[in-house]
Amino acid sequence: MTFGPKGSDSSSRSRGLFRADLHVHSRHSGPGHLRRSGGRAGVGDPLAIYHAAMARGMDLVTLTDIDTIDGCLRLRDSLPDATDVVVSEEVTTRDPRTGRFYHVLVWDLSESQHREVAALRDDIRDLAGYLRQEGIVAGLGAGPGDSGAGIWSDPEGPSVLALFDRVEVKSGAHGRRHNEVGARLAQARGGRTLGLTGGSCAHGPARVGRTCTVARAASVRQFMEALRAGRTWVAGEDGGVWALTRDLSSSLVIGYRDRPGTLLSLPIDLVQASLRHGFRHARQAVRVRRAGRELDHQDVVNFQQKARTYGPGESTPGRHTADAS
Repeated sequence: MTFGPKGSDSSSRSRGLFRADLHVHSRHSGPGHLRRSGGRAGVGDPLAIYHAAMARGMDLVTLTDIDTIDGCLRLRDSLPDATDVVVSEEVTTRDPRTGRFYHVLVWDLSESQHREVAALRDDIRDLAGYLRQEGIVAGLGAGPGDSGAGIWSDPEGPSVLALFDRVEVKSGAHGRRHNEVGARLAQARGGRTLGLTGGSCAHGPARVGRTCTVARAASVRQFMEALRAGRTWVAGEDGGVWALTRDLSSSLVIGYRDRPGTLLSLPIDLVQASLRHGFRHARQAVRVRRAGRELDHQDVVNFQQKARTYGPGESTPGRHTADAS
């Protein structure tokens, strides 16, 4: 699905649709993926990201910087009259039962709610309970091996997934196969219908808006209501190892530009960061293939079990009798 700039005949609004990239990082984001190299998860100025998102037809703009809302607040200060900016963040939290870390995307929260969220980060169950109590819309940013969480192979994975009503199933940081398997696993392990979200996971203006969440809505309020009710779907591009590697390399370059005395070590750190990310992507690919095979096997088992419920005179789904031919 391709949209033109906001206000054009091919824009989402002209089709009765409303879309937003619900996973974006700016230069205010925490270290994230580049913690060991001293980099930042995002490199873009919030205002530059806003204009890039608008140019790609987004109807709402938000930043999900890691464990901070400073980028969103900066954007609101720059655009005091804007009605299409929502304060959000990506919260790094953990499950004390297993020690695993998870990323939770939290949208449309206040400064006081952000402070409460920060205080509850050490326990994903306490965090999820607070978000539900406050009626804050949130979703689990999850995929096979995403951020090392390993939710799909974690024995506690289903119980963690049960804490949320939404899950990110299309990320511009992952390839098509990764996203497809993640969506199938969310539905298989969730045991219920989950709201779906998508975002570019852009680390600056370059890829923002290329992957997004879509709803039938005519305003920010209606879009948030649709997101809350699970009436959303995902659209746009899948990603891959090279797209995110370019983002992370740019983050490193910006970080070293701010520390000119250490420029000599930049090439080494660029290579090391690229290799780490490449190995991480390879490990994720193995998990994705394994999870995909398990899902395919389970589909076969489910079909065989269902086929046994048919009587001798009944045809199984997809099977045609000689008379019918």
